[in-house]
Amino acid sequence: MTKEDLAEFESEWIDPISTNYHGYDVFELPPPGQGCAALEMLNILEVCVPKLGTSLATLGPSDPQYWHLMVEAKKLAYSDLHAKNGDPKFAKVPREGAAVEVVRGDALCDKINPNMASKPAVTGGTRRRNDLSDRPPIAGATWCR
Repeated sequence: MTKEDLAEFESEWIDPISTNYHGYDVFELPPPGQGCAALEMLNILEVCVPKLGTSLATLGPSDPQYWHLMVEAKKLAYSDLHAKNGDPKFAKVPREGAAVEVVRGDALCDKINPNMASKPAVTGGTRRRNDLSDRPPIAGATWCR
């Protein structure tokens, strides 16, 4: 980064994206930020954990299942982030106009095994791509776009 880079930089106002988690509106930055992943994690946890017959509040942070469910939700959300996020100024990012939607958690519940850790979606380091538009969305889900 050079002084010229900083001198040429102009800040811009962007609209946040959001989801509702247990009655609270949670706001994040849209792509190229990682906000989609944070909101997707919340959506997964809010829908999938009760389907397993429990809640994070009931489990509490001293229960290994609490951490297992959070890590599995994070793996799913960051898998989407890795596959579909980028800076729209420099890469083709799946988007439809200015509307930004976040993956619904119910589309991913069947991917969480409460008794076993899933394999990481990405292994061997981070792969960079300039064109992310050829990556298909998760079936039944709408990614941050």
